[in-house]
Amino acid sequence: MTSAKPNQPHDQPDQNIHLLCSCDHKFIKLAAAMLKSAEVNMNPGERLTVHFMDLGILSRARKMVIRTLDPDKVQVKWYPVRRPLLRQLEKEMTVMGHPSFQKMVFTEVLPKSVNKLVYVDVDVLVLSSLQALYVTDLGGKTIGAVQDRAGTVDCPWAGIPNYAALGIPAKTPYFNAGIMLIDCARWRAGAVTQRVIQISRENRPHVRFAEQYGLNVLLRDDWKELDPAWNCGDDQAPQPKLFHFLNRKPTALDYAGQKGGLFYHYLDQTAWAGWRPKAGSNRLRFLREIIIKKLLVPLGF
Repeated sequence: MTSAKPNQPHDQPDQNIHLLCSCDHKFIKLAAAMLKSAEVNMNPGERLTVHFMDLGILSRARKMVIRTLDPDKVQVKWYPVRRPLLRQLEKEMTVMGHPSFQKMVFTEVLPKSVNKLVYVDVDVLVLSSLQALYVTDLGGKTIGAVQDRAGTVDCPWAGIPNYAALGIPAKTPYFNAGIMLIDCARWRAGAVTQRVIQISRENRPHVRFAEQYGLNVLLRDDWKELDPAWNCGDDQAPQPKLFHFLNRKPTALDYAGQKGGLFYHYLDQTAWAGWRPKAGSNRLRFLREIIIKKLLVPLGF
């Protein structure tokens, strides 16, 4: 693990918020805007410790993230997922066909002293202080989450396609795993990471939305439903606390959804200020991402 800043005595009751996020180089601009929005909307006296699962980010980009954030408010700790300790677990997750499984290795690298985390996908804007979410009482549940717009596990385009074979009632609520409040001790004690991987492997033909499938199978009776304002998408509440770009991302040239302008409002407060997508750049960007992932990141650039 590498740290953006030496450890400081941040932990004051309910004032130091631990946030978990993960991405590779392809989504680093989304991550920068998300983190900047979280910083801008913090309450006075709050501090944010960001635990960043690095799935392949260039050193230059990590430095740009650090320059983006106020070190008196935000501390970033980097956890490269390519460490030898995690190779086997990472391999198992990659087999499931989606890199978002790799974010779940946080239990292997984060210090045991971190008891609670807010996990936030990088395609999110944080439009409110996270403190109210962070101090939410989970009532003995492993996670808190917002019910997905799919509604229940029998949703034909999402949900758990084989819910009946698994003995899950059709109208069991189905949550979105893009934003979660996590009780780390219960997660570790329940071996959630390992069991979700196993569930996904055993039911691979039915897996939808990567790790969200296995989490809903395993934790169907072990999650607390949160206020929908903590995970709102393009067609949902007009005043979200966390806005989630669920489909097209605002970095796409053809993005036409809500909050695109707001995304660039925050991106322009980062080291990527002024960046905009350009027409005809998709193929070049695809080739660039292959070079970064396969060559530059393994070499330590």
